[in-house]
Amino acid sequence: MPRPCERLASEQIPVTERLLILPLYCLCSAPALAAPVKWTLGIEAGSELDTNVHRVEYPRPGESQYGVEPAIGGKAALRLSLRAKPVRGHATQLSTVLAGRKFAPSGQDANEDMGVISLDAQHAALLGDAPLRAFASLSYYDSFQRDSLDGVRSADGSLGLTLVGEGDHRVTTSFGMQLFHFKPDPTLDFEAMHAGLRYGHVFFAGPEDDSPAYDFGLEYAVHRRALEIPSLVNTCPPEKASTPDGKPDPSCRRATGHDRRDLFHSAAVELRYTGSRIFSARYDLMVNDSTSYGESLRRHRLTLSATTRTFLDVFFTVKTVLQKVDFVDSLLVSRGIGSFVVQDEGRNALLVQLTKDIGDNWSVEGRYAAYARAFLRDSSVSYLREVFYLGLAYTITRN
Repeated sequence: MPRPCERLASEQIPVTERLLILPLYCLCSAPALAAPVKWTLGIEAGSELDTNVHRVEYPRPGESQYGVEPAIGGKAALRLSLRAKPVRGHATQLSTVLAGRKFAPSGQDANEDMGVISLDAQHAALLGDAPLRAFASLSYYDSFQRDSLDGVRSADGSLGLTLVGEGDHRVTTSFGMQLFHFKPDPTLDFEAMHAGLRYGHVFFAGPEDDSPAYDFGLEYAVHRRALEIPSLVNTCPPEKASTPDGKPDPSCRRATGHDRRDLFHSAAVELRYTGSRIFSARYDLMVNDSTSYGESLRRHRLTLSATTRTFLDVFFTVKTVLQKVDFVDSLLVSRGIGSFVVQDEGRNALLVQLTKDIGDNWSVEGRYAAYARAFLRDSSVSYLREVFYLGLAYTITRN
């Protein structure tokens, strides 16, 4: 280890001074990458049926559903996970995913072939004898389509500290920066500075090590997003802000001389039970306070999931997501949610998964997913998308 790094890792520097040079401390921990590595490689492939491959919203049930088209295609993914064994209080982990799908819609020329690349890396280091752990993390996600501008690209880097108390109480604080690119509409690109605080506690139902465990968590985060588009203001009274058919009147909006800024708050509470079965419940409250008229909103999100082993050692997982979105400014309740969510992340969802091991390394997996429109005050349109998947997976682990 280089001499400056030896001094950083020694007890010669007080903890308070180490916090000021946290980035350098994390970089000096890089030798942990040379530690023995445990790696896991997973390969999966299968067939998928998508009942609304173009993700089209349509009028209420009973009316024409123009553009809604089913398609059958193939899907494949490669996953690699690397985890370095802890050395002198340092630990490193890295995971990456390469995935792709290919569909053949029968009635439209729109191309739905898509690829995804994602990368997550984290390095953590104990700060001497203090109950503090410093960490640096980096994530990258890119989805893209052939002959299409659909997809998003996001990069996020964070630095943070975790304080571990007696009884496995943990408090984590972090700060970082995110770069987001929305390929269909670059005016929705943004840069964001963010900071977060999380409290977690694990407690066991009994004195034994294998007793069922409860994991409780509270978290709060704030993002300040900067977009290079002008903020909008409303120039009409409420009774004149809409056209006769109830749609927003574009003539009522005026651009200001200032770029749009969003202050995005998120708070969450989560409880997970791990025993012979796994249950979890999570509630998220998200608030976007925007300088542009019509962009401020509140979103409530409830996520419930359960996993259990059934007959013939088949693992069954079910997950449901319920969301309600309220726009603070009533003018734009019939519009899309824009940069707030991408594709089906902002919709109600039901996910079911069945997994069966058929050997030391092989497994067969079936998945069903249904997506519906989030609860909104405006119900002039509907949305339903169902996805059926059946495939094989091969996983190998080496120390």
